[in-house]
Amino acid sequence: MAAHSLKLVCMVAMLCMLVPNPMATAALTCDKVNSQLEPCTGYIRSLGAGESYGKCCDGVRNLKRMALTPADHQDACKCIKNKLGDLGERLRAWVQTQNRIPRDKLEGLANKMESLAKALPGKCGVYVPYEISATTNCNE
Repeated sequence: MAAHSLKLVCMVAMLCMLVPNPMATAALTCDKVNSQLEPCTGYIRSLGAGESYGKCCDGVRNLKRMALTPADHQDACKCIKNKLGDLGERLRAWVQTQNRIPRDKLEGLANKMESLAKALPGKCGVYVPYEISATTNCNE
């Protein structure tokens, strides 16, 4: 009887090892990252004026809870880097249609947007193991 129970326990343990943990295999996609950080886009686009960063911080905290592994952190970093690049490109495209904003003002706006993004983890009380920047090397 004891030998039969031991075999059953061993078989169940082996089956448990074969069944993947859904949390461990769920990839952190850019769609998930962007969904959590969508409120931050408005805050950054407004240059910090008129947009509350409270909902943005909720998203930052949720993303921190979702990023469980170093690979998750790298994936999130790459998504954030791409999003910042997209925001910068949209700003540049908009400015080109205006024909009245000097190039130095454009760079000032882009720098302000990046500064706001860079400061968000600290504002939200969240440690992020990489710098928030369009030039961050996410593989380090």
